[in-house]
Amino acid sequence: MKKLIVGTLIIVLVLLGISFYLHSINHSAKVIVTKFPYTVTSNMSSIQTNNSVIPFLGPMLAGNITETSYIPPPSYANLWPETLAVSVTLLALAIFLFIRPRLSP
Repeated sequence: MKKLIVGTLIIVLVLLGISFYLHSINHSAKVIVTKFPYTVTSNMSSIQTNNSVIPFLGPMLAGNITETSYIPPPSYANLWPETLAVSVTLLALAIFLFIRPRLSP
């Protein structure tokens, strides 16, 4: 009887660990990709600022292009409530078997 309870408790711990792992990966991943800077060309011969005139020597660097995409979680990650329910049920069964009064023959 004790071996049955110990084996059940080991299975419960494994299922709880799997359930917590599945819960931790059950969210979308955000991926930000930065691409090479792009340039802006102009036909002007100079750029005028507040106090000075800067000669235009070529294309200007305008900035980086960033692209954000979301990766959905794997489909098996949604199974964490089922594994949690099975492990809690097995834990309740093991506690019931350990606490119940034993009939002596």
